[in-house]
Amino acid sequence: MKPKKVTDITSAQMRSSFTKMLEKSKSMELNAAIVMFREIVKSDPEFVDARNRLRELEMQALPEVKPFKALISNLKFNFIFLILKIFSGKNVIALLGCCEDALSVNPGNVSAWQKMATVASANDGAFIAVEALEFARKLKPKDKNIAVALADAYVQNCEAEKAVMVYQELLRNNPGNAKIKAGLKAATVAISTQSSNDDIEDEDNADNSKSENERKKEEALLQQIMDGTIRDEAQAQLVIEKLTAVVKESNSLDAHRKLAEAYKVAKDYDTAISHLNVVAQSLGTLDAKLDKDIERLYVLKYDANIAEVTAHPEKYENAEEIIQQLNDEKIAFKIERARVRSNQFINDIHLHYELALEYYNAGYLEEAYREFEISQKNAQHKGNALYYMARILLVDGDVDKAMPLLQKAYETLGIKERNFKPAAYYLGILYENEGNSDKAYELFSEIYQIAPNFKDVAERIKK
Repeated sequence: MKPKKVTDITSAQMRSSFTKMLEKSKSMELNAAIVMFREIVKSDPEFVDARNRLRELEMQALPEVKPFKALISNLKFNFIFLILKIFSGKNVIALLGCCEDALSVNPGNVSAWQKMATVASANDGAFIAVEALEFARKLKPKDKNIAVALADAYVQNCEAEKAVMVYQELLRNNPGNAKIKAGLKAATVAISTQSSNDDIEDEDNADNSKSENERKKEEALLQQIMDGTIRDEAQAQLVIEKLTAVVKESNSLDAHRKLAEAYKVAKDYDTAISHLNVVAQSLGTLDAKLDKDIERLYVLKYDANIAEVTAHPEKYENAEEIIQQLNDEKIAFKIERARVRSNQFINDIHLHYELALEYYNAGYLEEAYREFEISQKNAQHKGNALYYMARILLVDGDVDKAMPLLQKAYETLGIKERNFKPAAYYLGILYENEGNSDKAYELFSEIYQIAPNFKDVAERIKK
């Protein structure tokens, strides 16, 4: 079994079809997306791009799996896998597919990950074994047997350096363990063996090895960047050079997204916006996340222009007025985009909360209060929304309405949440103004214990 990426698919139509499926999965219901990619992986286990997307979706679903459902799924899997192994024998596709079925229901099924690794290792699928055991180890980081199996899979997959790191970690926690010492020694030998094989291959291909190695390194770096975050302008330029041709050939939406990220890092915001606009037009409907990404690029463009005028005011007439105008335009733009998203997805409380923050920060307190009132119906935003509602009421001088809202905000917010300390602080001041010094002292002391330099709490508890 050899890993296969989408770039290895010769049919442009099939590559385009897979790219569209990737894009579609971002707006699909989570379980439906999992099932879609599970079927691809079951039919073609070597397709690593499909595997990677499936794993991303499964990890998103993991926190939602109920314990009882997980238990039933695990028991069912162990029985079906045993029966399948007895009657299907060496049918690798069927056995791996059985594991995929179980993991799509419960990604926390460690037994399924381990059995997948066992089947893959026995059939020259070391890359699948590594993938499975890495996930198994995330679920059970202290399981020594999983760690040893992962190290062995690394060696089989010609990644002996990683195997050495795993064994060294195990040896620190299990000093004197003869089996681990033997494994570490074998992995170290494997590094030398793999290096020797590389040296022999280099000697046999002396005329072109350097250019070939450089090409591989560049491809590996590009793939690493494509799968992760573009960190600097040099990496951005590499992505731009490689993907500009791709979008001309296939108009891949993923390529447009990555190019937008690259141009953002390169500070070419107009070109970045143009690539995301291509994605938006292809989708044909407003995508809230995509629209927010486009908004961020416009904001960066505004900020860059403001920074330019601020740094070189001598180049502009009325520089201060220009800066103020740009700031006003930026604020108005952010409010308008947040309003459009909120109106388009009227039942999405998070979008109402984002709009409320924009109104609040811009000083439109009446509009902000209305949106915070909607936002506080959602548990995720309740505490923060109540806090801001109380602050708005305090600005209007309505202490009677503000105090119970601050009390609820204080009770709802977690101690590590951003507005916990301000909510406790202003509630303490209200109690102090009422003459309830004991309650005020209790609140100020609680803040002091976690943030002694917050505002003037240190002085207030000394009174």
